[in-house]
Amino acid sequence: LDDMLRQLLSTRIAGLPANQISFSAPDDDWRKTVSGSLGMVLDVYLIELYENAELRSNDVYMQGSGINQQAVRAPARLNCRYLISAWSPAKPTPLVEPAIEEGVLLHEVTTVLMEALPLDANAIYGPNPLPPGFPPEMLNPALPAVVAPSQPFDKMADFWMRMDTIWKPVVDLVVTLPVVHAPRLSGPPVTTLFSEFGTVGHPDLEELTAIGGVVTLTGQPVTGAWVRLVELNRTVTTNPAGQFIFEGLRRGAYHLEAGLQGHLTVTRAIDVPSLSGEYNLVLI
Repeated sequence: LDDMLRQLLSTRIAGLPANQISFSAPDDDWRKTVSGSLGMVLDVYLIELYENAELRSNDVYMQGSGINQQAVRAPARLNCRYLISAWSPAKPTPLVEPAIEEGVLLHEVTTVLMEALPLDANAIYGPNPLPPGFPPEMLNPALPAVVAPSQPFDKMADFWMRMDTIWKPVVDLVVTLPVVHAPRLSGPPVTTLFSEFGTVGHPDLEELTAIGGVVTLTGQPVTGAWVRLVELNRTVTTNPAGQFIFEGLRRGAYHLEAGLQGHLTVTRAIDVPSLSGEYNLVLI
């Protein structure tokens, strides 16, 4: 994330090279290096980390198949809060007002960040290659972020007091990162449920079946795909784990269709119940 921010700010703000962007605490030792700088310095300091409770999800999706199927929890969401301050190496004089130059730079920072929301790594790096080992989870979807949130950092005075310097204006930036959980072995899924209905004490019972499967694309579950049970003309939509369910079916032969905007409709014949216990659909 630090590298993303450095790339974004240094490539879209004229006169701000990457080596003039620091992620160090703006304490006295660091500020001594500013006076020897050849130009404006931007300090992007990560001040706190906390969970984004609004994006918390208990969803679990499956990957793999058969006895090797794994359950993966939806990622947790971690807010990363940065305080961005501008520093001029110039000394105040009747003709030079460093605070004005610093204010102009903070305005440029605010504009660049707001125009880039949400933070899309592919757009930020453009034709340049991503850094080695860049986490794929940070590529899609783009990272949610807020510039100057409505609830400002409530420990600002304490922060600058601990930095032993005057209180400077900052751009308050909060970026939300995914925290990926390790998959765990779950065994084969339950895809078929049988229910019997009838009058108590009466020997004739009616059997109804519920079936469930997953719609995938390039091996990943697809959210919001439509799935249709052709013979009954019933359509459902997949959940965030790519799962769908049809209930109240009688034994027999059916056809499933699935589709998603921009992709071809796929069809497969199934028997209810299936001998394999599998009703998944793969988009192309």
